[in-house]
Amino acid sequence: MNLFQNKLYATSTSLRVINAAIKHCRANTVWATKRKPKTSADLALEYFDNIYRPIFGKQWPSIRLALLSPHKYCAVVNNYGDSDSLSTQLQNEGAINMREMFESYQNVLSEKKGSSKRKKEFNHVYELNKKMEKIVARQREEELERIYPQGVERLQSETSTGKISDKNKADLETGELVKQAKTPLDKSLSEASIDTDRQIDAGEGLASSKLNEFVPVSRLIGKEQFVSEAEHFTFYNETQNFPVTVEPETSLHFPAHLQVFAFDQGNISSFNPSKPGASGVLGYYLLDAGSVLPVLALGLRPGDTVLDMCAAPGGKSLLCLQTLYPDMLVCNDISRSRLNRLSLVMRQYLTDWEQRVTITQEPGANILDTNKYSKILVDVPCTTDRVSVMECDNNIFKPSRNKERILLPQLQVELLFQALKLVKKGGAVVYSTCSLNPAQNDGVVQMALRKVWEETSMKIVVKDLSKALEPAKIVFKFAEPSCVKYGSLVVPYLPSNFGPMYFCKLEKEE
Repeated sequence: MNLFQNKLYATSTSLRVINAAIKHCRANTVWATKRKPKTSADLALEYFDNIYRPIFGKQWPSIRLALLSPHKYCAVVNNYGDSDSLSTQLQNEGAINMREMFESYQNVLSEKKGSSKRKKEFNHVYELNKKMEKIVARQREEELERIYPQGVERLQSETSTGKISDKNKADLETGELVKQAKTPLDKSLSEASIDTDRQIDAGEGLASSKLNEFVPVSRLIGKEQFVSEAEHFTFYNETQNFPVTVEPETSLHFPAHLQVFAFDQGNISSFNPSKPGASGVLGYYLLDAGSVLPVLALGLRPGDTVLDMCAAPGGKSLLCLQTLYPDMLVCNDISRSRLNRLSLVMRQYLTDWEQRVTITQEPGANILDTNKYSKILVDVPCTTDRVSVMECDNNIFKPSRNKERILLPQLQVELLFQALKLVKKGGAVVYSTCSLNPAQNDGVVQMALRKVWEETSMKIVVKDLSKALEPAKIVFKFAEPSCVKYGSLVVPYLPSNFGPMYFCKLEKEE
């Protein structure tokens, strides 16, 4: 009996083991067929599809493809190295000097503008001549009616048939002489009226109505999948019910010593890594060419004191130094690790850099050096759209960073507002992001301007750079005017895959 029980126990145990193995295999089979979890990059791309498609419309598929493709770089030649030979080397490799390209295109635009002005003046003279002809014809008819009361039509009929009398001919000639004596050319010109309907008001394009036409993000509020983001978009949803002054800026100064090289549209060549030269510093710095535009927008001039409020990793700070203009450059950032990266960049590209650059570590909103800086660059933390769709490590779209991402606009407003308070009167602040999100771009500018209007007596002017950036269109693809409100936006575009880069220039009035 004991033997039978032992065999029964062994059999039941074996069955349990087999059943457990079968269940385990089934469980593994079911688990293997489950959908792979979405990465942070997947979440970012899904978010962008829902947010950006309504804003950019038919342009979004092209932007999306470019975001997911390798992006282009430009090379900024280091003036503290062997700059002449490096410039020649880069040109031999097929790269184009962006400054020379900008200047050439600017000359073409100036010639077209001059030709258009001459054509407009010619048309104006032509219109005056036509009006003079009408005045002369009308006066002639009046004289004919006075000299020949029987009627102008009859006189014209007799003249055409040759039946006019000698007396009438004499009277007619006398009338012509009287008419000419009574209406000299100077008097006719002085009496001629100018058609003011042909005049175009140069400021018409900056009317306040235009600035209020586009508020695209407000359409997204209420979508169920973004209810948790409602606070994020309130920064752009509010209507502008306060005055905003916008003035055009017609030219963009490209410093003579700033040597930036890039491959032209459609050329997918890449630059080789830079190597140290005879002086021990690297020859050129590689970065997204879109980063050049915020620095150009600052309008740096010799003797400027410059603050880069969120400077790390240091690309835009290095650009400022390569202009050879600033007397002082302060590079600030809140992150020690990022500042270490910035210090490394300065050591690699500059000699005795400690005498040229001051590095500080504190929250940008806590800087209190009022009236010290003539130019301030506010390149704020943002969603870094291109990085977000390509890399998963420390991605801001990780669920654990949702709150940080949603509160980004609040931080951005604080940084921009503080910069506007710090800059000297007559100075300029350039706000920039590497995001396509209007809540982080125009929305932040609008909220900062509202804060200025409500809490201070400062007078801030938004500079419209659309005309000044005309030469840049030969290198960059810009968003349609309907997609931006205050600033300018470089959008990714496969033939010229730079950006995204949003920037807006603001000046504090004297």
